[in-house]
Amino acid sequence: MNSAAEIQAVSEPDVYTSVFAFLQSHDFDLTPAAEEETIMVLRCSTILLNFYFLTNDSSRQVICYKPRSCALFIADLLQRAVPSAKTIFLYRNLPGFFDSWASVMFSGSYWRYYISTALKIDVFYDIPNYTQMEPSLKQRHGNK
Repeated sequence: MNSAAEIQAVSEPDVYTSVFAFLQSHDFDLTPAAEEETIMVLRCSTILLNFYFLTNDSSRQVICYKPRSCALFIADLLQRAVPSAKTIFLYRNLPGFFDSWASVMFSGSYWRYYISTALKIDVFYDIPNYTQMEPSLKQRHGNK
């Protein structure tokens, strides 16, 4: 995205990940007051980030944030925090993404990866276990 003359790309700002971690620590169940405070933190953080990037390069007026994937779970709060922002959702092709993820999980060992995927161990064991372990997926699967 940085190749366009008028766009600044910002990769994975930590503030969005921190807000996600805060929500996760509260099991995604906030009081209305805590939710409003979280929205205010997101609004102020985004304003400060925008100010920083526009001050550093005023010739590029469009700022594109690419948050970590966990920020998907705070998308509704981000939209409420910055309602005037334009939104583009990018997604990855699931098989390619999973292959890349599995390669990392198997420490780059092609044979461990090959055996796991050829025998479908990943489908029948790893993926269900991952959805049970990952706290952010609890609310989606009812695994409380």
